[in-house]
Amino acid sequence: MIFIVLLVVIACVGTLGAPFSSQETAQSGVKAVKILDKYSVLLVGEDYVDLVKYGKQRTRLYEATAPISWFKIFEKKIALFQKDGRFLVLDSTTGQVVFKRVLSMFSGACIHNDLVVYSNVSHLLAVRESGELEWVSTKKFFGNNELEIWDSSDKGLVIRLSNGTFIFIDFAGKTHWKYSLSRTVGFLWLTRTIPLPVIDLVVVGETMIVVWDNVTIVSGGKVVFSERVGMCVSMCLSEDSLYIITIDRKLVAFSLKKPGRLYELTAPTYVVRVCVYEDLLALQGSDNNIYLLSASNGSPYAMISFESPIAAFDFKYNIITAVLFSGELITKKIDEIHPRVFAEKTEEWTRIGEYAVFKITLLEESRELSVQVEKISAEVKVSNSTILIKVPAGSSVKSFNVVAKISSSKGEVKVSLRIYVTKSNRNFYYWVVVVALIALLIVLIPTKLIKGS
Repeated sequence: MIFIVLLVVIACVGTLGAPFSSQETAQSGVKAVKILDKYSVLLVGEDYVDLVKYGKQRTRLYEATAPISWFKIFEKKIALFQKDGRFLVLDSTTGQVVFKRVLSMFSGACIHNDLVVYSNVSHLLAVRESGELEWVSTKKFFGNNELEIWDSSDKGLVIRLSNGTFIFIDFAGKTHWKYSLSRTVGFLWLTRTIPLPVIDLVVVGETMIVVWDNVTIVSGGKVVFSERVGMCVSMCLSEDSLYIITIDRKLVAFSLKKPGRLYELTAPTYVVRVCVYEDLLALQGSDNNIYLLSASNGSPYAMISFESPIAAFDFKYNIITAVLFSGELITKKIDEIHPRVFAEKTEEWTRIGEYAVFKITLLEESRELSVQVEKISAEVKVSNSTILIKVPAGSSVKSFNVVAKISSSKGEVKVSLRIYVTKSNRNFYYWVVVVALIALLIVLIPTKLIKGS
């Protein structure tokens, strides 16, 4: 037993220094970007809401009296809750406050026309913007369980009880169906129902799509489809498809018309967020790049880098709008991205004195093509539809970014590439474990023989 424990300890120590990839983070005042139409975008910050007209200055719609702890953007309106207890509904184009309450507790809200439905944990209240109370439900009606609003559609809303049960309620306050996502644990005669953790949830009509370890589609309170996908990082929904990014870089597409998996592929890097518009998916990578893929089959369409880390972005009307951690707002139209290129891999590990090699594929015929790697001397080779970039690692252990500027007669795009430089390759850390185990055996075996004799 002692021998096994020693092996485990040595293995853990040997892998402590193993290199890994992670996203660099920084403080940013922007929480979300929402494209409202072809001419304007909404920015939600820590304590403000701004409206930006493309090509014009920002307009401050609302200045919060305390940090915004929760918000949700609806059609033409935005609901938000501040840490000082103020719950507000704003007009997203004028900033006018159309509804206001001061709450001691808050647990989600939704908007349907001029009806505002919100939860203060113990009560579910439906109130007109005029202040007229339409209906109210208390937790006593739901087995004395606390109430939380998760999502809504044009048909109604889904709440979740503290025991893990989801309930669909229409905007008249009528319950249509229930679905429990929980497990019961017990000891002797004592039992307790514990809700299973849910990552995200979307309501379409009266159908609920819930993402936990599985993707589960519930209609009328019954499961019509469920499949395991793993830990979800981001998801988005089109009219008839669901797209999920998992923590292990998988992009999984599901059909909603005929519930089932459409395709699965591995993203070029770790993905922070995914958006869909018509037949294009936009993936925000942790490498400062945004990748564009065909939504129908996942084939590459293009990629673009803004060179700096992205705080938030949105994709709609074939426009990409991103806010960088530096505070800069950048907008790019899809039809202006030329030449269209794609890299299957943008991160490389290498050793001191060696080279990192990146392969970039041209996805369209390009004339007058030129490639330049900024701020470093790199070797570039162009052959047919392939660009090979060979970047020297240098003489010290480090990680650094380089930007490849690719130009053609149609335009110019940039691609961010990241290099991790180590003293040896990644297998070195596992060889440390092997050597340590062999050394341990050399010490322990003679000791065992001596004790036996």
